[in-house]
Amino acid sequence: MYYVYLLKNPTTMLPFYVGKGKGKRAQYHILRNQKGKNTENPYKDHVIRQILNEGLSPIIEYVFWSNDEKMAYDFEEELIVKYGRKRYDPNGILTNLCKDNRPPHNEYSEERKQSYRERMLGNTLNKGRIQSQEEKDKRANSLQKAYNNGTRVVTNKMRESSRKTHSGKVVSDKTRKKQSDSAKINKAWRIGKTNEEIFGIEKAKEIREKKSKLKPPNCKTITINGVIYQSIREAATKLNTTEYKAKKLSDNK
Repeated sequence: MYYVYLLKNPTTMLPFYVGKGKGKRAQYHILRNQKGKNTENPYKDHVIRQILNEGLSPIIEYVFWSNDEKMAYDFEEELIVKYGRKRYDPNGILTNLCKDNRPPHNEYSEERKQSYRERMLGNTLNKGRIQSQEEKDKRANSLQKAYNNGTRVVTNKMRESSRKTHSGKVVSDKTRKKQSDSAKINKAWRIGKTNEEIFGIEKAKEIREKKSKLKPPNCKTITINGVIYQSIREAATKLNTTEYKAKKLSDNK
């Protein structure tokens, strides 16, 4: 069973994110931020952490249920268009990055499949290789530690590789200051501070105006035979083809 949900600000009761999922997907965003971890959308994370810092929690409202995943995606898209996205749509209130979050469906021709099979023939890199029990235990322990701590385990081999890469490099004071300022800003964002608190009102306004002119990721317009589509995915859907072929047909080459 698939559903569409809204994440609402408990102080204004207005939605700031629209999502589609099943199981515990709706709780995922809040749980990740409660643990201090990021999701794929920093704007949504920022709003959630501001709410959590006030001792509140975002409200989850389920607005649509269906066994048909396509219907759930369609309803999600309708709500995103209805409320609009900040930075991209006039008077938008949502932190969503794209209007349509459908995963890509790659349809490969038989010729392409056969070409891939022929290319992989003779690949014997790991053929017949049997991992020792020591290797299996080492990998299992590493994954378990990373899972428990929520961090990647850095091995001595990785450290040595990093030392060789950076050995002898001299970092200027200007670069050090830039790195330090960047780290302080990222930390302020993680704990839920606003741009006004970090940069001041004038600088925050300038940043907001600059971001409002940016196009959302994966939603760049594409022109095919004089027709403008909002994204490659939209063009592929309307032309009943794959995204790869739609990109090849683009007039923007």
